[in-house]
This record gives sequence, C-alpha cells and structure tokens, in this order.
Amino acid sequence: YTMWNGKNDFMTFKNMLQEYFSSVDRDYKAVVRPQIYSVLEHLSKHYKIALASSSRLYTINNALDQAGLRKYFSLIVSGEQFKESKPNPEIYLHTIKELNVNKDEAIIIEDSPKGILAANRAGIKVLALKDDKFGLDQSQADIIINELNDIIKLIEKGA
Repeated sequence: YTMWNGKNDFMTFKNMLQEYFSSVDRDYKAVVRPQIYSVLEHLSKHYKIALASSSRLYTINNALDQAGLRKYFSLIVSGEQFKESKPNPEIYLHTIKELNVNKDEAIIIEDSPKGILAANRAGIKVLALKDDKFGLDQSQADIIINELNDIIKLIEKGA
C-alpha cells in the first residue's frame, strides 16, 4: 500500500511508468547504428569512454545490456544523479572529473539540442551526429558528423 502526496508524486510515478514501459518495449539492439561496435572497439583501445545520459540508470543499463555495449564504457553516468538535466552542464563536468581528464582533452558526441547546449556550457568540444529523422537543431555543435566512423577520422586528425 502506497500513500501519494498529491499531484507531483503522481506525475513522478506516471513518468517512471512511462519510461519503464517504453524501455521494456524497445529493441535497443535493433535501433543502434551498426558502426557503433567497430567505432567503440577502436576508441576503447586508446581512450576512456563515458556514457553520460539524462535517462534513468535502469533504462541505460537495459539498453547497454540488450545492445551488448557495456564493455566499451569505463564510466556510466545517469541524469538521476543530478538536480537538473541537460542543458545544465553539470552531468558533463561531473563526468570529465570522474574520468580525470581536462576539458581540452575531452570530446562529447551528442545529437540533441539540449545535449549540445550542455556541452557548450561545460566548455567542452562537441560533435553532433547528424540527425535525419527528427529535424533537430544541431547548429551549435563544433562539428556535425554524418556517420560514426567520422569520429575516428576527426580524432586521428587531432580535431
């Protein structure tokens, strides 16, 4: 038996349920870009890779496990850990601190306008993976890349 404390608790519960059901229904392995495996394999041999997502940790873990991507990340950070979500830069500032890297040594790969703005506010270089589906405004990114393999090319050039 659970007591609800008014509208805010109900909305929180409703949001939790929506996220839970959307994560259960989603086939994450089917929606990841196939290049992700070779790109992460290559990058993880030379760099520390973190995942900093606004999503709940449950959803992140579910996605990583389904897609078989967990092994590539040395750090996983959830938006649940912070008072404010992106575009607040806190998640990125926390992540680079945990990785023990400086801002000028880090690159963020984003797609959403809020994520790009958070990266800008954190003062960290941001690449946007071009969005062809949702018409997202990615104009504030430092560089827009067309495919994941472009990340390797840019890093090796010293972008």
